[in-house]
Amino acid sequence: IIQGGPDVGQYTSSGTFESSVIDANGTAGFNRFTADVTVPAQTTLKVQVGVAAPVNNSCTGAVYTFIGPNPNDYINSYFTPVGSVISGAVPMTINQDYTNPNRCFKYKAFLDTLDNVYTPTLQDFTVNYSP
Repeated sequence: IIQGGPDVGQYTSSGTFESSVIDANGTAGFNRFTADVTVPAQTTLKVQVGVAAPVNNSCTGAVYTFIGPNPNDYINSYFTPVGSVISGAVPMTINQDYTNPNRCFKYKAFLDTLDNVYTPTLQDFTVNYSP
């Protein structure tokens, strides 16, 4: 369980989760991903992906632009669930600091709820890549 928001028992209606880095240890094409999710009524969960170049041969300082299935509209484009799964092709394109293929990968999840009794859950995330 990943706790989000302040640790004082306050309710927050939205939050984001940014993954740790997946380092392909060399240039790779990030191809597809799948994520298992639980999205109760009155909640939403959407995902964007980021592929970036290393800085000083490390993904630690990489700068990410997160995009959805429409790489030309990276601000408003998100991968969304079909049932209990979010999946899609990782766009093979260049857009600002997004460059696929490259070495470094992250994803960002956006979680929202209208009712403090319900919360969406990102259970796991798998990405396929090839050199």
